[in-house]
Amino acid sequence: MKRILTICLLMFGIVVLSVGLTACNETQPALEPPMTEVEPEAMPGELSDDLNSLMFSVNGIVYTLPVPFAELEENGWGPRDLDSHVHATYKLDPSHSFVGLFVLENQTLSVTFTNFTEEVLPLTESYLSGVAVRPQPGHEDEAQLILPGNIMLGSTYDDVITTHGEPSGREQLDDMKELIYFTEYAVIQIFIAKETDLVVMMSMMMSVLFDM
Repeated sequence: MKRILTICLLMFGIVVLSVGLTACNETQPALEPPMTEVEPEAMPGELSDDLNSLMFSVNGIVYTLPVPFAELEENGWGPRDLDSHVHATYKLDPSHSFVGLFVLENQTLSVTFTNFTEEVLPLTESYLSGVAVRPQPGHEDEAQLILPGNIMLGSTYDDVITTHGEPSGREQLDDMKELIYFTEYAVIQIFIAKETDLVVMMSMMMSVLFDM
């Protein structure tokens, strides 16, 4: 439990501090993108209420993890100018992940891409395996990421608990409380500001990442 919490928090630390992309360096067994058998209780194109669906929405488009890198590009998402040359040339080792920032117009989305194959691949052939938003002073341009149950930045603590029930774990931070949901396919972090009781940060990552 502590190991998973540490990894989750580390992802947010990397997102905040990174000015480029940061690679995971440990060599691990290759994995295939998991094919979930969950049938989301939603019509095609609609966001499920089930956290285990691995679904999320950005700009009105619903995605299901893992998402091919190319699908985000087709929908207009691309790396920050600072990172463009990295995305174009970087090679991702088997079972390795990259954390970085994608932008669409003036919106920013924190992303994790993973190579699930046994071969070295260009980053552009990898899969989106995690998403996060964490607005920072001077960076209030975070994309409106919506998680299952229509949970987003600005949702209330009661919204989260009413929609998804009690979390698998809780952490108390200086000015926030963290709700952590572990499902068969996903790890979801939701951070609530103690002063306002509103969601101020959140992330969804494939749980397979914690076995790599």
